[in-house]
Amino acid sequence: MKNNTNNQSTTNNQESLITINSNFSTTKLHYKLLDEKYLDENGKLKENYKFKLRFPEFGIIDSKIPAKEGEKFDTYLFLPEGEGRKGEGGLRTKGYFKFSYMWNEGKWWIVDFDGNLIKPVPEEIKNSIHTYMNALSPKNQHTESYNSKSILQSTIQSNNLTSNIQHPTFNKLPLITVITVVFNGEKYLEQTIQSVINQTYPNVEYIIIDGGSTDGTLDIIKKYEDYIDYWISEKDKGIYDAMNKGITLAFGSWLGFLGSDDFFENNALTNYYISYCSNIECDIIYGNSRVLFGDKVLYYRKSDHQIDHIKKDFIFFHPDSIAKIKVYKELGMYDTNFKLAADYEFFLRAYFNGYKFLKIDKTIVNFRVGGFSSNYKKAFYEKIKIYKKYKSKLTFMFLIYSVYALIIPYIKDKLKIKEDSKLLRLYREAKYDM
Repeated sequence: MKNNTNNQSTTNNQESLITINSNFSTTKLHYKLLDEKYLDENGKLKENYKFKLRFPEFGIIDSKIPAKEGEKFDTYLFLPEGEGRKGEGGLRTKGYFKFSYMWNEGKWWIVDFDGNLIKPVPEEIKNSIHTYMNALSPKNQHTESYNSKSILQSTIQSNNLTSNIQHPTFNKLPLITVITVVFNGEKYLEQTIQSVINQTYPNVEYIIIDGGSTDGTLDIIKKYEDYIDYWISEKDKGIYDAMNKGITLAFGSWLGFLGSDDFFENNALTNYYISYCSNIECDIIYGNSRVLFGDKVLYYRKSDHQIDHIKKDFIFFHPDSIAKIKVYKELGMYDTNFKLAADYEFFLRAYFNGYKFLKIDKTIVNFRVGGFSSNYKKAFYEKIKIYKKYKSKLTFMFLIYSVYALIIPYIKDKLKIKEDSKLLRLYREAKYDM
């Protein structure tokens, strides 16, 4: 970890108290929803309360937030035990939860998914919010309106946002949920986790869905037990089934995914936040990525500004993006009939249903090729099915790239080409903008 972790969370068994290190993005704004009567001598939620929690002011009934009219699914505090459950944990199991916040009538409030006021925030959360807002707006440290026109001006210009955007005040601090799905990912998982908990943005919820790993993955997850909001380890029916589990657990107003071998830039979520404050009508925000093979940079992928090009191909990487939770609530989750390209189908579904996309010209994620969706051949055939579903046309360039994507992995496998091969160097130098 980048921050000093000598003060990591510890459990005082005698007093049933848990001390949370608040130096991380996932611990700065945690809210103690459950008092001591719900917790056992180790500070963990008692099993007999697990699916019976009721907090009507937060919309929580029997440990879930029921779907409203027109929504496709409920939101759960905890997942019922699935096949082969190996473990469960995180801040939620110790009574801590995260929410979105809004400035209204001279104070900060906890708000629900729809922005409705629930209750004023506790003093320690208010102070943490003020610290972050003043960092964004140093010229306004003696006010609580956080009007940061000069800082936003440079951000808007650097992100190539439209010139008619109104300079806002920072009167909202939405919870951003990040979900990582992993199976036997011990090689890079710790780097992934650290990139989330060390974000400069302070209101982050982190959920990890493990597919029942048999390597050291669980040991890494447990090491960060008090910086992860909720994690489970159990069998799933594929990566998109695991992602859907995570979606049903998200309390965030915004939701993004980060692969277990990828990692964020430190300001990734702050860049999303500032861009959202500049264009509050957007539903999906996406940026650029740095593409790696192992730890070697292959190229920088600059995503396409022309969102209508999504009809031709996936114009950004999934981890480059976040979407409002309402998009999932209204459209539904990932179609698990697609095993490799369900993310592309989801964003195409959002496009054809009129949701608004916003491109920011910032590097968001470091993306390692060779992961699940790098199975190019199967992904190619799934994309053909998606094109047929939405009556999109295949483009000549997509066909050329697809042939390339099918042939190169085959050649590398047959020739047993290593990372430092001449082919890799040529590929890196070419900096393909796929």
